[in-house]
Amino acid sequence: MASVTLSPVLNIPTFQDNDGAPLAGGKIYAYVAGSSTTLQATYSSPTGDLQNTNPIILDSSGRLNTTIFLETNKYYRLVVTNSDNTPLSTFDNVVGTGQSISASTITAETVTATQGQTLVPLTNSYAVASNTLEISLNGAVQVSGTDYLETTSTSITFNTGLNAGDVVLARIFKVNAGSAVSAAVVSVADAGNYFTGNNVETVLQEVGFKQAQRVSVKDFGAVGNDTTNDTTALLNAIAHCSSTGAALFFPAGTYKFSTPLLFDYSFGEVIFEGKVVLHYTATGAYAVAVDGGASVADGGDAGFVWRFSFGEGNAPLIRAPLATAAMLTRSVHHSHIEFACDAAVTTVLQANFCVCTEFVVTASHNEQPFIVRPQHGMLLDARENGNGFADCIMRNCVIEGVASDGVISTFAQDCTWIGGTSEGNGGKGYVERTASSAANTLIGFDCESNGDLDFDLGGVGTYLINCVGSSPSKGVEISGNANHIFGGRFSKINVGAGVGNVIEGCYFLDTLDSGGFIDSGFNTVLRDLRIATFNNALAIPDKSRPPKLKVLGAVTIASITRATECIVTFAENFGLDYGDTIIVSNPTGMVELNGAYQVEPTSDASNAVRLLAGGAYVNSSAFTPFIAGTGTLTTLNAPWVAFGGSFRSPSYSKDANGYVHLSGSIKGGVSNTIAFTLPAGWRPAADVVFTTANFNVPNTTFIRVTGGGDVFVVNDTNTAHIALDGVVFKAEQ
Repeated sequence: MASVTLSPVLNIPTFQDNDGAPLAGGKIYAYVAGSSTTLQATYSSPTGDLQNTNPIILDSSGRLNTTIFLETNKYYRLVVTNSDNTPLSTFDNVVGTGQSISASTITAETVTATQGQTLVPLTNSYAVASNTLEISLNGAVQVSGTDYLETTSTSITFNTGLNAGDVVLARIFKVNAGSAVSAAVVSVADAGNYFTGNNVETVLQEVGFKQAQRVSVKDFGAVGNDTTNDTTALLNAIAHCSSTGAALFFPAGTYKFSTPLLFDYSFGEVIFEGKVVLHYTATGAYAVAVDGGASVADGGDAGFVWRFSFGEGNAPLIRAPLATAAMLTRSVHHSHIEFACDAAVTTVLQANFCVCTEFVVTASHNEQPFIVRPQHGMLLDARENGNGFADCIMRNCVIEGVASDGVISTFAQDCTWIGGTSEGNGGKGYVERTASSAANTLIGFDCESNGDLDFDLGGVGTYLINCVGSSPSKGVEISGNANHIFGGRFSKINVGAGVGNVIEGCYFLDTLDSGGFIDSGFNTVLRDLRIATFNNALAIPDKSRPPKLKVLGAVTIASITRATECIVTFAENFGLDYGDTIIVSNPTGMVELNGAYQVEPTSDASNAVRLLAGGAYVNSSAFTPFIAGTGTLTTLNAPWVAFGGSFRSPSYSKDANGYVHLSGSIKGGVSNTIAFTLPAGWRPAADVVFTTANFNVPNTTFIRVTGGGDVFVVNDTNTAHIALDGVVFKAEQ
């Protein structure tokens, strides 16, 4: 195991070629000083037990995916080439940081400028044009010839006038008299750490400049062994990055700390390599915070954090068994926050007033068993003066197994969830507590097997798109207004006191019982639903109130097992007048249209039941007031055949308003082939497409009827049971 120290050069995140493009596939060769052939090992760890490859290969983005440590008391020649081994930069006689070379010294002095000053006198002398002088202005390294000129051995001249109070730092490298060491030797004395190269365009650089790009917490003394208290090292590293704008780098390890890590500055980046655990051992409100501040007393803004990146691409694990929250984000804008958690008292993430920020949060007892199980996964709220959580993206967040609610939205607006899951929790999967949560969109977000509800929508204008909610108690409860559930699978839905909610294209996977769908709201719209089993579902006990439910398209129910009642209002132009009300009591009740009984349905509960827009029927051929004729049995094209059994034979009929109705079930054919052809006078003016149920698998199948009368089953490879019921169109040719 070699004794090593950090290389003062080339430890930068990304390399570029001479044109400013990423140095994809670039190489870093390490030789013995002065040699172009004798390779010398460098190391990737501060313990000197892991060697880097030689050469080190940069990735396709020109990124250095390692750290360069040099063996103590050895001199190196480091050469950077492109992927074709063409040299781009050479640094000779390089030694690791922290070593003293008696052959050379460094002197440093500072000058405070006056307004407009250009000529800066120096106390120490240097050799003009010898590449032994480095000038920094307010901490930023200046370029000779571009920013300033080396005028005499004891002065420099800036190209533009300085501001009053500007600080000029001059550092001069000198080889000691009589020394045999060349002027290309790197000195790492206390005054600073430098290298000089021996090529024509040599650059003078110090470790401090490298640290202005990316610094490792281990540069500040952090150990990362989960035994040593790394608090001081971590806080010093954060303070350095806050003042310089450098990125902060955590190598793999477990870092124990007892004071919260606060990132309260903009344009910062925290990078984690390998498995990194941030182990907070004290009590407190949070373990880690990206925080722009709370509101001031007059209700104004205390500040913001802009464009901060934490854990992007490789998330750390925050372990905070005694803290209220693992992470706090407040007043954070245009940023990226990514982390995992296996221990917190109350919540994994407390997020207040974040805007246009992306979150990737994982708290999964399956993936990383909880040491201390949090009560909640994510709490999204306003900060103290009422500024809300808005326009953020939650991408593939995973909340599994927390003690109570997975995600709680108190004040989230215009946010988008993409993928992810909140399941197996003791309370609810996703909760919008107040109307202050508005216009959120959840796409492909799954809530399953939660203790109470999967989705509790108390906000306004939330969209669930192809989500899943299949808890055995209740899938979705809606108490807010103008929410829209589109697609997806749910066990049950309860519409509470809300107005204008829409439920469309959903598949109810489990049995709907008396609590399955209870609508006590107003102007609820159902469109194209499929329900597996029907036990007093769609129950609306208060018939004295105005009609509250609109059915567009079809609601398909596979079977009825108990008496039930449903009030539906059909859209106009489907054979019923707009506002007509149908009451369906099944299997033993009567069917009522506008207060007049129409037909008594059969008590056979095994057949499918459809409530159709225009021409509703319940286990019977049709409502006689609306259907002209008894239906014509079709002739099917082989290999299509009637399904048989208790299901209707395939047929078509026309009602008094000239609408054609298909009914029955077929099977056995090939997708995208003609099942049968309708005669002239029974055809639409142009092709029309309908959705219907495939009872063999929980899929939606498309039925296409062409202007020529051909009837296709479209885009479904499983044709074991295709329902034609619900295909209704105007006969125009």
